[in-house]
Amino acid sequence: MGMAASQARLLQITSRMHDIEYKAQSIEDAKISLATQRDELYKDYCLKLDATKIQVGFKNSDSIGTRYVDANFANVCTYVEGRQTDYAITDAKTGKTIVPVEMAEAYEICGGDKYSFAWLMMGFSDGAFNSDNSDKKGYFPGQTPKAANSVIEMTDAEQAAYESHKSDNASSLESAYNKFQAAKENGDESEIKGALADFREALYSNSACVNDIYKNLCENIDEKPNEDGYDVDKFNYYVRYFEQIEESGGCTTVDKFTEDGNVGNDWFNNMVDAGRILLNVYNKTKKEWTETSVATSTKENYLQETSDDTDVKKAEAEYQHELAKINKKDTEFDKELSKLETERSALKTEMEAVKTVRNDNEERTFGIFG
Repeated sequence: MGMAASQARLLQITSRMHDIEYKAQSIEDAKISLATQRDELYKDYCLKLDATKIQVGFKNSDSIGTRYVDANFANVCTYVEGRQTDYAITDAKTGKTIVPVEMAEAYEICGGDKYSFAWLMMGFSDGAFNSDNSDKKGYFPGQTPKAANSVIEMTDAEQAAYESHKSDNASSLESAYNKFQAAKENGDESEIKGALADFREALYSNSACVNDIYKNLCENIDEKPNEDGYDVDKFNYYVRYFEQIEESGGCTTVDKFTEDGNVGNDWFNNMVDAGRILLNVYNKTKKEWTETSVATSTKENYLQETSDDTDVKKAEAEYQHELAKINKKDTEFDKELSKLETERSALKTEMEAVKTVRNDNEERTFGIFG
C-alpha cells in the first residue's frame, strides 16, 4: 500500500471511529433514559400498590352485620335504603354542601321550609305545593297560611293534623302547641317563630300527623296514597339533609357523570385525597351533623379505607408489560453497543496495521536522505 493510500485509509478509519463513538454515546444516553423510565415506572407501581379506596357500610340483607361497598357520590350523598348512617360532603373552599341537581332545585323551591323540602324530594312537584297560593313558596297544596305573615303561622293541614292527634302524645305535642299559642298572644315575632318551630318539630316527629299531611298532598293532586303511607325513613332523611344544607350556608351541585359507578368512585376518592371535599356524618344520638374523615372516623361511622385487589392486579400487569418493553429496548441497545465495540476493535487493529505500513513506506522512501 502506497503512502497516499495508507493516509487515505487512516482518514477513513478515523472518520468511522468517530461515527461509532458518537453512536455509542447516543445509545448510552438512551440507556440512561431507559433507567430513568424504569425508576419512574417502579415508583408509579408502588404508588398504585399503596392506593386505597373509601368504602361505606350497608346492612346485610338479613339485617345482621355490615357489608362495605365502594363509596361514590350516589351511595353516600343521596338516600339509599340499607345504609348504616347518613353522610354529606361539603366543598372545602366554599363550605357549601354538594348535592345532586334535583336536591338543589328542591332547596330553591321550598322557601326555607325543611318539611316542604322533604316532600319535594319525596316526589311531590313544586306545582302541587303552590297550586292555591302560587306567590307563597313552600306550602302544601290546599294549605293556605291563616295569617298574612305566613312565617309565624301554621298551615291548615298542620292544624288539622294536630287536632286529630293531639292526644297521641300530649306531653310533647299539645304542650308545644299551647306554648305556640301563648307566644302568639304575648311574645314578639322572634319568640313566635321559635315557638312555631318547636311545635312543628313535635308535630312532624309524630308519624301519624305526617301521614295525615301526606294523604292531604295526595288528595290535592288526585293521587291515591300508598297503603303503607309515606316512607318515614326517607322523609326524615331529607329533613336532616335540609338542616345540613342550612348549616353549611347553602348548596352547590355535582356533575351527573361523577355520581355513581367506577367513575363516581374515582371522583370521590380523588376529591377526598386532594382535600377538595370534606366528609360529614349524622350523629343519631346527638341529632347533629359533624365533620369526620376516613382516617379519624369511628366504628359507628361505618367508613373504611381499603386496598383494591382489582387495581393491584391491574397495576402489576401494567408494570410487568411496560417493564418488559423497557428491558427489550435495553437488550437491543446492548446488542448494538456490542456490534459497535466489535467494529471499533477491528478498526483499531486495522489502524495500527496501516500505520505500520505507512511508517515502513516512509522509512524506505525517505531513508536515503538520512
